Amino acid sequence: MQDDGNLVIYKGPNTKHRVPIWASNTHGKGIHPHRLEMQADGNLVIYDGKGDATWASGTHDRGAINAVMIMQSDGNLVIYNNSPRTPLWASQTHDQNGVDCQKAETWPHDWTKFEDEVLSLVNEIRAKGTYCGEQWRHRVSPINQNWKLTCAARCHGVDMALHNYFDHVDPQGGTLSKRINEVGYQFRKIAENIAKGQTSPQDVVNTWIKSPSHCHSIMNDYQDIGIAYIGQNYYPESHVWVQNFGTLL
Repeated sequence: MQDDGNLVIYKGPNTKHRVPIWASNTHGKGIHPHRLEMQADGNLVIYDGKGDATWASGTHDRGAINAVMIMQSDGNLVIYNNSPRTPLWASQTHDQNGVDCQKAETWPHDWTKFEDEVLSLVNEIRAKGTYCGEQWRHRVSPINQNWKLTCAARCHGVDMALHNYFDHVDPQGGTLSKRINEVGYQFRKIAENIAKGQTSPQDVVNTWIKSPSHCHSIMNDYQDIGIAYIGQNYYPESHVWVQNFGTLL
């Protein structure tokens, strides 16, 4: 039960890149603090600070007697009636992989769509040229999407969203160069743009272009790019954006 009011099931141990496999989608709903309550009627309910329900399993009035909630080893959260021992509700998360920043097939489609739109917008600007502050930057060649840079960008975005920080250096001191080296991208030069709070590709690209330093990163002659968007539903923070730029040796 997270501080933002979201009930989330994460896969695996409490490591840096925990993988969410289910969420109640109640982040930001109601007033802090929130609490999770397993009621005598068999209903699992999230209440906000005023006592208003923001989510419920809908298992009340099913004849529950001393219902219990069990987090099973297979990743399934189940509410059982204690007598007889029958399931009333389940998260249906047994044996799921969840959202993994290192596995493209697990990344939400709508997040990928936003990332692709950012790439298109970036290449449109590079094709025309633009002002970065007061300096005119002439047109440059299109930049290519690179999976290794994408992986590094997504994992850094997830880490910021999960651990509630906003920086190019993670709380353990991990830098951009360390992250890029870890994914095996042998670079001659690299750069990174990050942003938070923008809800559309156009908004985030506009934000970066209005900032001279971010704009220069977009308009420099990098060959490759990796883009990450971390949306809602899973992590304590959402609408986190990362761009990793690179040129190979």
